[in-house]
Amino acid sequence: MKRYAGAARLYLLVVNLVFVANLIISYFNPTDVVSSFLLSALFITVLSIYIPAVFFTRKAKPPEFGTRRISFQQGALSVVIGFGTFLIMSGIMGLFYYFTRDFTMVETGLELPSLLSFAGIAYFFTSCILAPIAEERLFRGTLMFSWLVMGRTKVVLLTAILFALLHMDPLSFIALLFAGIMLGLVAYDSRSIYPAIIAHMTINTVSVIFNEFVPNEYSMFGNELYDALILILFGGAIIFLSYGAFKKRGLQPLLPIPVENMASISAKELQEKGYTVEDIPELFPQISIRKRYILPPLLLSATFLLFVNVLTALYIFGVMS
Repeated sequence: MKRYAGAARLYLLVVNLVFVANLIISYFNPTDVVSSFLLSALFITVLSIYIPAVFFTRKAKPPEFGTRRISFQQGALSVVIGFGTFLIMSGIMGLFYYFTRDFTMVETGLELPSLLSFAGIAYFFTSCILAPIAEERLFRGTLMFSWLVMGRTKVVLLTAILFALLHMDPLSFIALLFAGIMLGLVAYDSRSIYPAIIAHMTINTVSVIFNEFVPNEYSMFGNELYDALILILFGGAIIFLSYGAFKKRGLQPLLPIPVENMASISAKELQEKGYTVEDIPELFPQISIRKRYILPPLLLSATFLLFVNVLTALYIFGVMS
């Protein structure tokens, strides 16, 4: 109870810290990209996300929170899955902008810098290295591995929703939700956060490279709808062809427990070591998450974030000024 209830309260704490961090950044009102990226990295990525997650897991031992080592093949396949995920996310965003192209949107955010500049290096470091490590440590490492007893589908979907909401980017919500699902699947099926970190880094890195070298008006087929559908199909094919091999390599026991000793180990002890419903289904009926311990902080967090996302969307579409 302590772990999964504490994880729910941790997410509520992170939501509050991120909100306060945004207020602090707004107070400083950075006008250049370097200051903006550095302030975001310090107050949001490090102080609001990474440090709380590390503090929560400070007494844990591998592989309790997904710090299990992975093979080189798993790492390489994580890069491939990350690239496929990026293509599908791009296709989803393409479809969104295609169907909302008649709406007038307010321009938000700073213009992205060139990678060859100091600002570009700062942007690359915060977006492609620091952010994936911090976010995966929180969402997949801490939250997911605290709620493994929920089972694969529920825990992956729940952490993906929380992941997408915390970004407070309503225009990218569906794409972020899909990314959260894929990152959750690679973490769950490998019992490690490292594939999720690698895939997340790949998504952000490819995105930065595309923003640098591919013009916004570029079209493969001269039609935005066709471009988006092809990206989704191509990304789906990449994931379909690579994920089977990844999952086969990932489903390995976390601890070498002999079969004859399984009966002497409690289900709770096995859960704390990272085993899941799929690993020992005959033992896990003894364990269940009491919803009253996790629902209040999660509902409070989700309601607040949903409110912020709706307000942001209304502002972007010019409904609110």
